[in-house]
Amino acid sequence: MEKEFQEFVRRMEKFMGNEMFHLERSMFLDFRDHDFFQVFTEKRLEMLREIRDVRPNSIRELADRLQRDIKNVYDDLCLLERSNVIGFETTGRRKSPFVKRDIVILKFW
Repeated sequence: MEKEFQEFVRRMEKFMGNEMFHLERSMFLDFRDHDFFQVFTEKRLEMLREIRDVRPNSIRELADRLQRDIKNVYDDLCLLERSNVIGFETTGRRKSPFVKRDIVILKFW
């Protein structure tokens, strides 16, 4: 298995060109695991894109940009944090979400 994994890393580095492929910025998921579909819903994927592209300064700003209730956004962010997909930078009482994983790799078999 280790040899296959090393081959995968080599191919990813080649695929990404000059960009370095960092395992710590990657996430490996099994497609057969139903948790994948519970974590990565359409609304949460939209939220991740917004966090990645805009980097909102607060949860409230993110909720406003998504036109969603702040409580629902907070609940989704907590689930994504527990899944190790996002993190928070805290400044005073303000929590700013950021994406921890650039690449999600799905295993289909």
